[in-house]
Amino acid sequence: GCGLGVAEHALDAPAAAETPGAGANAADSPRDAAPSGGEAMPDTVTVTPGDSLWSLTATLLGPTASDAQVALAWPRLYATNASVVGADPSVIHPGTVLTVPSDLSPVPAP
Repeated sequence: GCGLGVAEHALDAPAAAETPGAGANAADSPRDAAPSGGEAMPDTVTVTPGDSLWSLTATLLGPTASDAQVALAWPRLYATNASVVGADPSVIHPGTVLTVPSDLSPVPAP
C-alpha cells in the first residue's frame, strides 16, 4: 500500500513511489486502471470539438458502460479538472487537456 490516504486528486504523487511496470506486484490498483500499458486508462485526454465531460467519460468507461455508470463517473472527471474547466462543467474547450482520475477505470464486458 502507498499509505497516502490524503488528497485523491494528487495523481502524480503516488506514481513516483510505485515501480513502473510492476505487473503482478501492483496489488493496490486493478490492472486495467494502471496508467501505463497497452489497453490501460490514459493519464490525460485532450478535448476535441463536440466533446463533453459526459462523452469523454463514456469513452473512458468503454462501450459496456451504462448511462447510470457514466452519470456517476463524469462528476469525478469534472472534480479532478475543475481548475481548468471552470465553474460550468457543460462548457469545455477544444485543446484543453484533462487529467483522468485514478479511480476511473473501464467497465468490464459482461
